[in-house]
Amino acid sequence: MSIKVGEVLDKIVGKYPQFEINNTKIDRECIILLNEYQIQAITNVIMEFISNGNMNIAKEVFNDIFKQPNSSNGKVYEALVYSWLIEEKIKFEPQPEIKKENCLKKNDYHADGKIDRAIFDVKSFGIGTIHIDTLRSKLEKKLPDKIISIGGSQNASQKDLSKYCLRKIDEIVDELKKKSICAIDEINLVIEATPKEEGVATSISEFDAYEWAKNNKFYFMKHASQFCINSPYIIFCPFDDREGNMFANLDSNIIYQCLRALCRRIFIELKRMNDIKLSDFDPKAKSEATIAIASKKISAIVFLDVTNKLSYEDNKVWVYVNPNADNKLYNHEIAKWFRYNGAFIDDFINDNY
Repeated sequence: MSIKVGEVLDKIVGKYPQFEINNTKIDRECIILLNEYQIQAITNVIMEFISNGNMNIAKEVFNDIFKQPNSSNGKVYEALVYSWLIEEKIKFEPQPEIKKENCLKKNDYHADGKIDRAIFDVKSFGIGTIHIDTLRSKLEKKLPDKIISIGGSQNASQKDLSKYCLRKIDEIVDELKKKSICAIDEINLVIEATPKEEGVATSISEFDAYEWAKNNKFYFMKHASQFCINSPYIIFCPFDDREGNMFANLDSNIIYQCLRALCRRIFIELKRMNDIKLSDFDPKAKSEATIAIASKKISAIVFLDVTNKLSYEDNKVWVYVNPNADNKLYNHEIAKWFRYNGAFIDDFINDNY
C-alpha cells in the first residue's frame, strides 16, 4: 500500500493541531518509499517528541525525513533508532549539545541522543553491499537494455568500492559495451552485462566475514571526532533489508559472528594504532587525536535490524561492548538497556588479546 507524505502530516496534525510545517521542499503527494512499520514508527517518534514538549525537534525530524522519504536518507535510520528506544521504554534526551572539551572534535556539536550518562550517535550501515547495489543501479541506467550482474568478492571496503567502481562508472560502461564483462582486479569484482532478451543473468558471489571485517575496520573513524572523552559513548548502527541487505536472509547467529569480527577489529586492533592520526579519516578531529585514542572512546556498538518491529523472541539487536573502553558501561546499564530486551551481547571478556 502506497502512503503519501500528506497522509502522515494530516495524521499528526489531526492529533496535534499546533504542528505546522511550512517547508516548500515537502511534497504532500510524494510516495514514501519505506515499509508500513517504518512509516508508523517514524510518525510515532514525531508525535512522542510533540507530546514531550520537543516541538522544534519534532519539526526537524519531519522535515529531514519527508523531504527525501526513502532508505537512502540517513535521517530515516536515526528516527528508527529513536523508535526502538521508545518501544523498549528506554528514556533518552534527543540532540544534546556536546562541548568540544568532551569530544575529539575541534568544535561543539549536537549528538543524536543521551541515555542517562551515555552519549550516543546513529550511523547508518553503509558498509559493502549497499554500494554494490548503487553500482548496479548506476550501470543499469547507463545500459538500459542490459541485465547487470556483479559477482566475485563481497568483502571490499566502502572506500575501495568508491575508488575503483563508483568513481569510474563511465570507464566500466565502456568496457561492458566492448566485452560484456569487466573485471575489477583490485577488489576481485566481476561485472557482467547480459542483453535482456537473453533472460536472467546469474553471478556467484563470495563473502568472507573476516576479510570483510579487516577491510572495513576504519568504517566508523570517518565520524570519530564525535566520540566523547569523558562520557560513555555508544554507536547505534541500524540497518534493514535495503541498507545492510547482505544480512537480509541470514540466521541471527551468523550475523552475530560477522558483526563480532568487525567489532573485534575496532576494539582490539585499532587500539594499537598510536601512530595514525584520526584527522587522516575525519578532518574535523583535533590534531592530537589518533586512531588508538578514538578506538578506546567507543563504549559499545549496537547493531539493530529496523526492517520490522522487534520482539523479545526475535530481537535482532547485537550489542558489542568494548573491553578496552576508557569510559565503560556499567553491567546494570547493559542489562537494563539491552540484555532485558533480548539483545545478543558480547563483551570480549575472554577474547581481548
